[in-house]
Amino acid sequence: MIPITYLRSSMVGTFEMCRLKMFLSYILGHSEPSNLKADMGTMVHKVMEILAKIKLARQENKRKIDDEIVGKYSSNPKNLNLDDIIDQVYNYYAKAFSHHVWTDKEHKLVVKWVYKTITDYDGKFDPLNQNIVQPEQRFSIQLEDDWAKDLLLNGTIDLLIKQDDTTYEIVD
Repeated sequence: MIPITYLRSSMVGTFEMCRLKMFLSYILGHSEPSNLKADMGTMVHKVMEILAKIKLARQENKRKIDDEIVGKYSSNPKNLNLDDIIDQVYNYYAKAFSHHVWTDKEHKLVVKWVYKTITDYDGKFDPLNQNIVQPEQRFSIQLEDDWAKDLLLNGTIDLLIKQDDTTYEIVD
Protein backbone atom coordinates (compact mmCIF):
# COMPACT_ATOMS: atom_id res chain seq x y z
CA MET A 1 0.00 0.00 0.00
CA ILE A 2 1.32 3.44 -0.97
CA PRO A 3 0.77 5.97 1.83
CA ILE A 4 -0.98 9.20 0.92
CA THR A 5 0.34 12.01 3.08
CA TYR A 6 -1.71 14.90 1.70
CA LEU A 7 -5.04 15.58 0.01
CA ARG A 8 -6.03 18.37 -2.36
CA SER A 9 -9.56 18.88 -3.65
CA SER A 10 -8.33 18.30 -7.21
CA MET A 11 -6.85 14.98 -6.09
CA VAL A 12 -10.15 13.86 -4.56
CA GLY A 13 -12.06 14.98 -7.67
CA THR A 14 -9.70 13.07 -9.92
CA PHE A 15 -10.04 10.01 -7.68
CA GLU A 16 -13.84 10.14 -7.97
CA MET A 17 -13.56 10.42 -11.75
CA CYS A 18 -10.83 7.80 -12.30
CA ARG A 19 -8.76 6.09 -9.62
CA LEU A 20 -6.02 5.14 -12.07
CA LYS A 21 -5.65 8.72 -13.29
CA MET A 22 -5.36 9.94 -9.68
CA PHE A 23 -2.66 7.33 -8.99
CA LEU A 24 -0.71 8.18 -12.15
CA SER A 25 -0.98 11.95 -11.62
CA TYR A 26 -0.68 12.45 -7.87
CA ILE A 27 1.32 9.43 -6.73
CA LEU A 28 3.59 8.78 -9.71
CA GLY A 29 3.70 12.38 -10.93
CA HIS A 30 2.74 11.63 -14.53
CA SER A 31 1.10 14.54 -16.31
CA GLU A 32 -0.74 14.76 -19.58
CA PRO A 33 -1.28 17.78 -21.83
CA SER A 34 -3.91 20.16 -20.52
CA ASN A 35 -7.10 20.94 -22.37
CA LEU A 36 -7.56 24.18 -24.35
CA LYS A 37 -10.61 25.53 -22.49
CA ALA A 38 -9.05 24.76 -19.11
CA ASP A 39 -5.93 26.67 -20.14
CA MET A 40 -8.07 29.61 -21.26
CA GLY A 41 -9.73 29.48 -17.84
CA THR A 42 -6.27 29.60 -16.27
CA MET A 43 -5.67 32.84 -18.19
CA VAL A 44 -8.89 34.39 -16.87
CA HIS A 45 -8.03 33.22 -13.36
CA LYS A 46 -4.60 34.85 -13.57
CA VAL A 47 -6.09 38.17 -14.73
CA MET A 48 -8.44 38.07 -11.72
CA GLU A 49 -5.47 37.34 -9.43
CA ILE A 50 -3.57 40.34 -10.82
CA LEU A 51 -6.61 42.59 -10.30
CA ALA A 52 -6.85 41.34 -6.71
CA LYS A 53 -3.16 42.12 -6.18
CA ILE A 54 -3.72 45.62 -7.56
CA LYS A 55 -6.69 46.19 -5.25
CA LEU A 56 -4.76 44.88 -2.23
CA ALA A 57 -1.87 47.23 -3.08
CA ARG A 58 -4.31 50.15 -3.24
CA GLN A 59 -5.76 49.21 0.15
CA GLU A 60 -2.25 49.10 1.61
CA ASN A 61 -1.24 52.38 -0.10
CA LYS A 62 1.41 50.63 -2.19
CA ARG A 63 2.20 52.08 -5.59
CA LYS A 64 3.01 48.85 -7.41
CA ILE A 65 2.47 45.14 -7.38
CA ASP A 66 5.08 42.61 -8.37
CA ASP A 67 3.83 39.73 -10.47
CA GLU A 68 5.68 37.05 -12.41
CA ILE A 69 3.78 37.91 -15.63
CA VAL A 70 3.14 41.68 -15.63
CA GLY A 71 6.21 42.51 -13.52
CA LYS A 72 6.08 45.71 -11.49
CA TYR A 73 2.65 47.08 -12.30
CA SER A 74 1.15 50.35 -11.07
CA SER A 75 -1.75 50.17 -8.65
CA ASN A 76 -2.86 53.70 -9.61
CA PRO A 77 -6.42 53.52 -11.01
CA LYS A 78 -5.47 56.01 -13.75
CA ASN A 79 -2.80 53.62 -15.04
CA LEU A 80 -4.93 50.48 -15.10
CA ASN A 81 -5.10 49.02 -18.60
CA LEU A 82 -7.13 45.83 -18.40
CA ASP A 83 -6.62 44.97 -22.07
CA ASP A 84 -2.85 45.23 -21.58
CA ILE A 85 -3.00 42.90 -18.57
CA ILE A 86 -5.12 40.41 -20.53
CA ASP A 87 -2.70 40.53 -23.47
CA GLN A 88 0.35 39.97 -21.27
CA VAL A 89 -1.31 37.04 -19.50
CA TYR A 90 -2.57 35.58 -22.79
CA ASN A 91 0.86 35.81 -24.44
CA TYR A 92 2.60 34.31 -21.41
CA TYR A 93 0.32 31.30 -21.21
CA ALA A 94 0.08 30.83 -24.99
CA LYS A 95 3.84 30.21 -24.90
CA ALA A 96 3.60 28.04 -21.78
CA PHE A 97 0.77 25.96 -23.27
CA SER A 98 2.46 25.53 -26.64
CA HIS A 99 0.77 22.18 -27.27
CA HIS A 100 -2.30 24.18 -28.44
CA VAL A 101 -2.73 26.23 -31.57
CA TRP A 102 -3.60 29.74 -30.33
CA THR A 103 -5.60 31.93 -32.70
CA ASP A 104 -7.39 35.26 -32.56
CA LYS A 105 -10.56 33.29 -31.72
CA GLU A 106 -9.13 32.06 -28.41
CA HIS A 107 -7.78 35.52 -27.58
CA LYS A 108 -11.21 37.09 -28.16
CA LEU A 109 -12.84 34.44 -25.97
CA VAL A 110 -10.41 35.08 -23.10
CA VAL A 111 -11.09 38.83 -23.37
CA LYS A 112 -14.85 38.15 -23.42
CA TRP A 113 -14.64 35.86 -20.37
CA VAL A 114 -12.61 38.39 -18.35
CA TYR A 115 -15.03 41.23 -19.09
CA LYS A 116 -18.02 38.98 -18.38
CA THR A 117 -16.50 37.97 -15.04
CA ILE A 118 -15.94 41.54 -13.89
CA THR A 119 -19.19 43.04 -15.20
CA ASP A 120 -21.87 40.38 -14.59
CA TYR A 121 -23.91 40.61 -11.38
CA ASP A 122 -23.15 44.34 -11.10
CA GLY A 123 -19.42 43.68 -10.71
CA LYS A 124 -19.79 41.36 -7.72
CA PHE A 125 -16.86 39.22 -8.89
CA ASP A 126 -14.56 42.08 -9.88
CA PRO A 127 -11.68 42.03 -7.39
CA LEU A 128 -11.37 45.81 -7.73
CA ASN A 129 -14.79 46.09 -6.05
CA GLN A 130 -13.82 43.95 -3.05
CA ASN A 131 -12.09 44.39 0.30
CA ILE A 132 -9.21 42.02 -0.42
CA VAL A 133 -7.57 40.14 2.42
CA GLN A 134 -5.36 37.86 0.32
CA PRO A 135 -5.27 36.42 -3.19
CA GLU A 136 -3.92 32.88 -3.67
CA GLN A 137 -3.68 32.03 0.02
CA ARG A 138 -2.08 28.61 0.53
CA PHE A 139 -2.99 26.46 3.51
CA SER A 140 -1.98 23.17 5.06
CA ILE A 141 -4.08 21.65 7.81
CA GLN A 142 -3.00 18.77 10.03
CA LEU A 143 -6.03 16.68 10.99
CA GLU A 144 -6.42 15.78 14.66
CA ASP A 145 -8.13 12.39 14.28
CA ASP A 146 -6.05 9.25 14.90
CA TRP A 147 -6.88 7.83 11.46
CA ALA A 148 -5.37 10.94 9.86
CA LYS A 149 -2.31 11.47 12.05
CA ASP A 150 0.05 11.58 9.04
CA LEU A 151 -2.35 13.31 6.64
CA LEU A 152 -2.32 16.97 5.63
CA LEU A 153 -5.05 18.83 3.81
CA ASN A 154 -3.31 21.17 1.36
CA GLY A 155 -4.85 23.76 -0.89
CA THR A 156 -5.03 27.29 -2.13
CA ILE A 157 -7.86 29.74 -1.56
CA ASP A 158 -8.22 31.74 -4.77
CA LEU A 159 -9.34 34.87 -2.98
CA LEU A 160 -10.15 35.82 0.60
CA ILE A 161 -12.44 38.85 0.97
CA LYS A 162 -13.51 40.71 4.10
CA GLN A 163 -17.24 41.47 3.99
CA ASP A 164 -17.44 43.11 7.42
CA ASP A 165 -15.84 42.83 10.85
CA THR A 166 -17.29 39.36 11.44
CA THR A 167 -17.62 37.92 7.92
CA TYR A 168 -15.00 36.75 5.47
CA GLU A 169 -15.76 35.20 2.10
CA ILE A 170 -13.73 32.56 0.29
CA VAL A 171 -13.98 32.97 -3.50
CA ASP A 172 -13.08 30.09 -5.79
